[in-house]
Amino acid sequence: MKKLLFVSVAAALAFSACSSTSSADDENSSSASTKGFMPRFKADYEINKSEGTISYSEPVCAEEDGKLVWKRNGEKETVSYEYDSKTGRITVDFDGDKEVYDYSGSSFPKGVWRDAYQEDEEGAVATAEVYGDKTVEAGIIYSGNCFLKDIFMSSIGGEFEEGLDMLQGAEIDCDKITVMKDFSVEIVSWSKDEIKAKYTYGKESCTNSSKPRFSYNEGDCKAAYDDYKKAGKDEKFEFEDYPYTQSNPKCTEDFTSALMLAFMGDIFGGEGGFDLGDFGGFDPSIFGKKIARSMTDLKIPSKK
Repeated sequence: MKKLLFVSVAAALAFSACSSTSSADDENSSSASTKGFMPRFKADYEINKSEGTISYSEPVCAEEDGKLVWKRNGEKETVSYEYDSKTGRITVDFDGDKEVYDYSGSSFPKGVWRDAYQEDEEGAVATAEVYGDKTVEAGIIYSGNCFLKDIFMSSIGGEFEEGLDMLQGAEIDCDKITVMKDFSVEIVSWSKDEIKAKYTYGKESCTNSSKPRFSYNEGDCKAAYDDYKKAGKDEKFEFEDYPYTQSNPKCTEDFTSALMLAFMGDIFGGEGGFDLGDFGGFDPSIFGKKIARSMTDLKIPSKK
């Protein structure tokens, strides 16, 4: 059963790789370098330096009584902080749960707050927050050369490495993952606001581009809700389940279905003749959502 949980890891790759978006404006980051920063969450904040507190307003994108409800500023949470201007170290206290950041910028709090401890061995991936004048974005800072491999093998995506090992013939290259020899996903390009991946299975191939959504933006909230309605599922609407606008969603759906069929054929020693419906209506796309959620769960405050 555990092996089955990772059967769609390759199909979910475009999500876990975390589409990057434009970060805070250079003027908002107060001259601090935001190169490689890929935000996945945005919110408004207020700081009171005399009291040493920061208040965050988390956006609301939810369904209530069958209708979509969106608020840019929802529930407010206030936390205390300490900033040492000599060392650039920030300690934030979330009701006794403390997080430590390394600050870079010229006008506190504007700039980059990089997690002081959470990063992979090579230091290519780390969680971070970028503060502007009134908004803050949370995400990751990437500084490596093998985007796909670094993300997957970091502390953020590493939980799926075991799944790759369990899949027969699974191999991960710098920007390409191959499963069962005939199935592969390759990162074609990634930029500030889009990632494009190529899916190959047998003689078939297609590409799909993904652009991230933010609950902070009303348009993104509505787009996610529209996708939820089109899916026609009974599950509760969760914005994090629809975090990307895709150019060709059928591409990943077909790839996932083909991979699932091949995998089940391998398990039962047969080829073809297996219908996903025979597996109790199993929906492999749920794993794509699960991996996507691991990235979009970077909330403000980003509690560990």
